Amino acid sequence: MTLTEELDKWFSIYIRCRFAEPHTGTVICYTCTERYHWSQVDCGHWQRRGHWTIRWNEDNARPQCTSCNREFSGQDEIFEEELRAELGDKRVDALLSTRGDFADLTDEGMREKIAYYKSTVKKLYAYNTVVS
Repeated sequence: MTLTEELDKWFSIYIRCRFAEPHTGTVICYTCTERYHWSQVDCGHWQRRGHWTIRWNEDNARPQCTSCNREFSGQDEIFEEELRAELGDKRVDALLSTRGDFADLTDEGMREKIAYYKSTVKKLYAYNTVVS
């Protein structure tokens, strides 16, 4: 597994677990509001993962059901509307303004991010064997 793949994996688990109800693991799809177990949803990105500067930006990612994320291409308009209501225009506009910037994430930087997300997930959801 490449560093990018591993970072994607742990970032995705983190985002989905971060929004999960602690005792049930239930999350609400950010765009259709249906309820699922966190392991049954995707880590949806408002601005696509091809924008390397914000690929692992927590403001850019929320749990999404596979239907909204894959079949409906992320429901971008709804996603943006929800982000603006949650984070405010200033933070959402900041995402847009940096998405085309040059990303200079070193291997060491990626390893640090992997360690952070892996550790955080295990602290929050140590009972869940899926993340071990």
